[in-house]
This record gives sequence, structure tokens and C-alpha cells, in this order.
Amino acid sequence: DVQILLTSREDPVSMRLLGAQYISKLVKISGISIAASRVKAKATYVFLVCKNCKKTREVPCRPGLGGAIVPRSCDNIPQPGEEPCPLDPWMVVPDRSQYVDQQTLKLQENPEDVPTGELPRNMLLSVDRHLVQTIVPGTRLTVMGIYSIFQASSSSNSHKGAVAI
Repeated sequence: DVQILLTSREDPVSMRLLGAQYISKLVKISGISIAASRVKAKATYVFLVCKNCKKTREVPCRPGLGGAIVPRSCDNIPQPGEEPCPLDPWMVVPDRSQYVDQQTLKLQENPEDVPTGELPRNMLLSVDRHLVQTIVPGTRLTVMGIYSIFQASSSSNSHKGAVAI
């Protein structure tokens, strides 16, 4: 695997100006790191085995905060007399899946960029591999990444409608 780090002489975009026109685009923003999660293992490829026919499959995982899209059905064609595979037959084989270290950072806009009387805005950053454990809360950052939105899990109210880079 290769990890490419980009630099740019472009001026950073204000968090307040990030809108729909920037989704899935490369952006550069500045701010202060206000929180850092613990390092977690994130799957890059998930190895699956069908519970019924034992057919195997390797499924890539979406980068950043996304997960794997596991197929609902097995594409095995049953032989005459064999039972067809049921819906959702896949089991994950953790030992044969591939992982990288990943960490989530919370970036808050710089105090000098916050209009008088307003609260500072913040967003989540997902970093992996060599960038993990390089930032501590309180560090001023200028980062480049792909601006994206994601569906937060329904159990976490703190990140509803969250955006991330």
C-alpha cells in the first residue's frame, strides 16, 4: 500500500464556506485540533465466507469513515439437489481481512475566523496509517483532504448529519 501526502500553496477555504459544491472535492482548511480519538483498526478489505456453500469473497472497504458494502446474496449456482444459499449468508473472517490504523480528529475553526457573537464550527477528520498519533489536541493544523458527508450511526447523537475530511 502507498500513502501519498499532498501539499498546496492555495489559500485554505473557510469552514463556513464549505458547501455542496465542495463535496467529493479536494479542499484545504485550517483550524485547531480539539479532540483525538484512540487509534482503531480499520478494515481495508474484508474476507467473507458463505455459511452455506463455503464460497469466499474479498470485498474492499470505503476509505475514511465508510465501511464495507457486503453483498446480500451469494452468487454460487447450486447443483441439482443442493439447497440454494439464503439471504445474507456471509460471515467475516477477521484473520484473512486486511487492516490499517485509523484515528478520528475533531478540527475547530481558528478563533480569528469566527464572526463576533457566533460559535466556532467544527468537523471530523479521518487519518490513517502514517498520520495516526501525530496530532494532539490544541495543535493548529492546515490539512488537505476530500470533503465528504457520511451517515452517522443512529446510536451516536453527537455526530448526526456530520461532515468529514
